[in-house]
Amino acid sequence: MKDQVDGLVRRTGTPFAAALYGLLTPLERGDVLRRVCLGDVAVLYVSPEQLRNRSFHGAIAQREVGCWVFDEAHCLSKWGHDFRPDYLYAGRFIREFSKEQSVDIPAIACFTATAKRDVKEEISGLFQGSNRPGVGTVRGWR
Repeated sequence: MKDQVDGLVRRTGTPFAAALYGLLTPLERGDVLRRVCLGDVAVLYVSPEQLRNRSFHGAIAQREVGCWVFDEAHCLSKWGHDFRPDYLYAGRFIREFSKEQSVDIPAIACFTATAKRDVKEEISGLFQGSNRPGVGTVRGWR
């Protein structure tokens, strides 16, 4: 994730990208969370393990989430649950977070080059539950 943020900053010059993952020092983590709370982060890369973290939840609760994007989305499938179990929690987290915020589930984009039809259907099923057609459901694959 650090490489992705560094590349984005290098190519675009944006200071509004950050990443939150387990290898950050407490000071680095605190800085990212502070920037999120202040609205100084527009694109936040997050490891799935962070979805269970209270400080992450508290920071994004102060912001409006416009879109959830999953790279390597095949990890959300049963294969990914074995690899990193916290991927299984992503759909539930998004539904519960949106409900807590009293907002519709925002757009969800999933990107993968390796998912077959059954995996795509499984992933789409994780994000069902929105009360508006087309919102909170995976509508296309890349």
